[in-house]
Amino acid sequence: MKPFASKSLITVFLVLALLIPISMVSSLVDERKQRQGEVYKEMSNSWGGENTVLGGILLSSGNETVMPDRSEIEGSITAEVRQKGIFKIPFYTANLIVKASFNNPSSRVDKNTLNLLVFNNQSVDIKYVRINGVEVPFYPHSNDNIGNALIMGNYSTALSSGDNSKTEITISTVIKGIDKLMFQQISKKTDITLKSNWTDPSFTGSILPSKRSVNQTGFEAKWELSSLLNATGKSPQLLSDEDSFGVSLFMPVNVYSLTDRSIKYAILFIGFTFLAFFLFEIFGQLKIHPFQYLLVGFALTIFYLLLLSLSEFMNFALSYFIASSATIGLITMYSAKILMAKRRTFIMGGMLVMLYSFLYILLQLDQYALLLGSVALFVVLASVMYLTRDVNWYELQER
Repeated sequence: MKPFASKSLITVFLVLALLIPISMVSSLVDERKQRQGEVYKEMSNSWGGENTVLGGILLSSGNETVMPDRSEIEGSITAEVRQKGIFKIPFYTANLIVKASFNNPSSRVDKNTLNLLVFNNQSVDIKYVRINGVEVPFYPHSNDNIGNALIMGNYSTALSSGDNSKTEITISTVIKGIDKLMFQQISKKTDITLKSNWTDPSFTGSILPSKRSVNQTGFEAKWELSSLLNATGKSPQLLSDEDSFGVSLFMPVNVYSLTDRSIKYAILFIGFTFLAFFLFEIFGQLKIHPFQYLLVGFALTIFYLLLLSLSEFMNFALSYFIASSATIGLITMYSAKILMAKRRTFIMGGMLVMLYSFLYILLQLDQYALLLGSVALFVVLASVMYLTRDVNWYELQER
């Protein structure tokens, strides 16, 4: 086999071989993600996890469910970021006022058990219960007779005396949790208003708020639902996660997701860098040993490990700057010896700066990353085709 052909095959083989350490770094990222999930679960058990609130309902002694004709929920969420080891977790305390209005409930049930349903949480505190403005004794209890819900509280006497045409129940509660506060609609008309000091909310679920505002001090959001989300009007037993909506305390930067996304471009980075050295060999009539290619490839791989380890302790942008600067500096200084010309070294260093700057831009652009990446690949390919348009590959191989 001709030396030129064998060198080409060896270079391609090295690019593919470097996928092994890249995959090892990717596995490390997945491991850290899994550990983060374990920490979330551990803290959920002690503080409270993700919550789903249904509102006030009535249950007769025969387990017949009576849903409110109108529900109103007003709440303030106090959120903060706490750190366990290297992991940052958004904690919140939600103070909710849940109001449920029933039209003529005594015609449907005689003796009632009052319930506030909260899914997936053990950290719920009932401050008071008022029926038609009068505070009543309340005896907390919990079970999971309705789906996987926790039924908080019990009031088993007649709702009111005299005119029972309309009954309004108000429940004041404090809910502690992590990350998400969700709601499910069980009445025909539902209004939910939330305020919080969290500045990066992510509104999620089956319906988005009708009004919302986000600023440097926090957010306000309001859901105004005039009809049930489903035509049949599901009972609480049939409600699922798909029927939920609410807010997530979005963490602006997830270092593991960003690192994982950057690793997906590793093969392109290695390929472009090796291609640059290969073109220098062609046009500069240099001889670069495969072992030198391998060392440069390892330097490109170490970048992702540096990025992962640094970003766990400091700002992602700063971590990216330090890791990329170290990698670019290392390869540029090494290139000064093997390329044997300052101009070539500057070209190599400039190309690496452009590559890592472009990658950072891609990481910031979520929706347009594919479009920008595709255009960049096309431009690179066109540039290589233009630079090598006059190369006689058969003559080069013979030489």
